[in-house]
Amino acid sequence: MSFESWAEFAAMGGYAPYVFGAYGITIAVGLGLVIHSLMQQSRWRQKQSQLHADTET
Repeated sequence: MSFESWAEFAAMGGYAPYVFGAYGITIAVGLGLVIHSLMQQSRWRQKQSQLHADTET
């Protein structure tokens, strides 16, 4: 599929809201998963530090 201009590319033959919406949702979900994973890792590390500190005392 080729486009004559950037405006035609941006309009995508009338399907632009669906195409760009799909990309937006995909990026949002991906970022959400990365943020959630980093938060879980942080909580796990804190819990491990607490458990390690409790066993030393």
